Order: sequence, then structure tokens, then C-alpha cells
Amino acid sequence: MNGDVQLAVNDAGIIFDPGQQRHRPSLRLVSMREQVRLIGGELEIESTPGQSTAIGASVPLKLCTGRPPNLSQTNYKGETGMPTEKQTIAAERQALMGVLSSVPLRSVDENVLIASWNIAQFSEKKKARALQYIADICERFDIVAIQEVKTNLQGLARLQKLLPGHYQILVSDPTGNNERMAFLYDKRTVISTGLVCEIAFNGPIASPSVFQFQRSPYCASFKAGRFDFTLVSVHIAEGSNQGEIGLGLREKEIQELAKFIKHEAGRAQGAVFDPDFFLVGDFNIQKDGDRFFKALTGGDAPRFEMPAGMNNLGTNFDQTKTFDKIAWIPSDEFEFTGKFGTIPFGGVLYKEPGQAADAARKEVSDHLPLWAEFRVTELEHELDQIING
Repeated sequence: MNGDVQLAVNDAGIIFDPGQQRHRPSLRLVSMREQVRLIGGELEIESTPGQSTAIGASVPLKLCTGRPPNLSQTNYKGETGMPTEKQTIAAERQALMGVLSSVPLRSVDENVLIASWNIAQFSEKKKARALQYIADICERFDIVAIQEVKTNLQGLARLQKLLPGHYQILVSDPTGNNERMAFLYDKRTVISTGLVCEIAFNGPIASPSVFQFQRSPYCASFKAGRFDFTLVSVHIAEGSNQGEIGLGLREKEIQELAKFIKHEAGRAQGAVFDPDFFLVGDFNIQKDGDRFFKALTGGDAPRFEMPAGMNNLGTNFDQTKTFDKIAWIPSDEFEFTGKFGTIPFGGVLYKEPGQAADAARKEVSDHLPLWAEFRVTELEHELDQIING
């Protein structure tokens, strides 16, 4: 009803008083309410001692919406015999859904889908058509780290309006090259837990000049089900137009960031907000094994992990460079499922006659979204451990 799935269960067995349960809550009732709440639903319990108990749940029909309109009844021909722009966009959105079909479905408390996307020159100048495609892609993930957001936030605000109301945004101040970074997340499956900051280094008063990043990495803490983690988004300096000085800066930024996060991950429990770190973004790594790749994956333990196939995965529009990465510090709190990839949107967007071959690059981005799936501790399993001692 109204796009929701409704479930009703009636039981004439053991009865309880819901009012008393609120004062001495059952962990299983807490689990039920929390799982329904996290997917945007509502849970109602009615129980009358001596009679029966009724439990009703109403949840959204789809966790991931953003599907294009049904085109089966659409007349694609306009007055000139060619598809109208709206019909072209609808058809391309449907084709984009085919590209997105490789992304696993999201499941509350079981997995988290993390994506990273450098959306080139993301500002108020992004056109409505491009924003719709960007929204369709972002809606397939629990959380998207976005790099290269420009000072003007109107484009980001328009993107949020295209998404369902449960999508939230965290955004940084402008740093180098007048760029911001942002986290776009579905609050039904991922919630912000309080830490939001930019990473910078302190120097002593007597010698305040210390190394700093050209674009400050953006850091925030989140919870997916019972799993707490910290996500760090970066856009490492490219620097090649400055010769070896610029290349050296690129390498040093990666080294210093990796060293800092390793230090934070190794601190005692309670001394750091959360020790489970994911490092994502545009590292400007050219290829597997180059000096910049080694700066990320080398150094002291614990070393960052990435799936082997990601080392050679092209993330620029032409899929010839391995600029973007999703890396993490190993932990027992989550497990990489082995599923990752890019969204090569250029093969299905802006394909009507008259469009340039690289129109999707110019209108959407010169980078592809990169994603990975992680399995997290299930809430029900954890509660069973508590209940059963």
C-alpha cells in the first residue's frame, strides 16, 4: 500500500504488557524495532494480557529506488519522428540501470556498499540531465565519498533534492584549488556518529611550519548496523606540471596520510574515535606498482589492504589510469566480500545523434565511480551472543 510492504503477525500464545516492556526492554524487541527503523519503516506492537499479541510492520517496498519510469507504454517519437529529450533521458536511465545491475543489493545489518567518486568540477554549473544520472548512480550505495565539489554548493543541493528524503550530506570547507569534499549517505542504512573533521598537522610554537596537504583529507565516523567505522576521503595533489617537485609532493601526501591513519588505528581502545578506517578517493596513482601505489601500500604494519584486481582497475573515463582507490586497515569487525568495480556510464549516456563521443565525460565526470562491498557483523547474531552469554 502506498509503495510499502506491510506485515502483520497475530499470536494467541504467551502474552506480555508492552507498557512494562518499555521499562524493562527485551533485546529482541529492541532488535526488531531497530532493524525496521533502519530501512525507513515502522513497527507497532499491540498486546492484551489474556487475549493476543499483534505485531505489524510497514517498510518501504524498495531499499534502493531511483529506478527510471516504465518505458514500455511510452511513445518514443516526437513530432519530428525523433525521441524527445525527456524520452531520451528516460531510455538512458533505464540503460544505466543495466550497468548498475552488477552492484549487489543492499541489506540492512549485513553489508555496506561504499563508493568513491571524483565528480569533476561539481558545482552549480552541472546540468539537470547530468545530475539525474549522478543521482541514479549514487542511490545504489549506502555511502558515497565525493571529491572535487567546488565552493558553490548549489549543484550538491540539487543532487540531494533528486534523491529520496532519507539521503543526508556532510560537506567540508573549501581547501586547495577551492575544492570541497562530501559524504552522501542513506540514513536508513548508515548514520553519522559524531566525528567530522579535516586532517591537518600541528607544529610546535617555536617551529610552526609543518607539512600540510594541498587539499585537506575529509574524515567522518559512521555506523552501519552494529558496525562503527571511520571514512577518510582524499584528493591527492597531482603535481606533474611542477616536475619532480610536484611528483614528490604527491608521493609525500600519500605517505604522510597512510602513516597518520596507521597510527590512529593502532591507538588503544577509547583513545581514538573508531579504529576501523577506510581510506578512499582520488590518489592520482597512475598504475599498479608505481611509486605512488607503493606509498599507499608500503611502510610499517598494519598495511592497507585492497583487492588485487583493484590495482589494475582503470577508474578514469577511458579506463586507462588507476587513479582512485578504496583501501582499509584489516579488522575482525568486517569482511571484504570480494565484490568491487566501477560504473562505466560512458557506454550508455549521451548517445543520441549529434553528441560528441566523450559527451558523458564532459557533462558528468572524467572519473568513474569506484565501489566495494563489505560484510558487517549482523545485529541479530550479536544480540544472540549477549542473550546466551
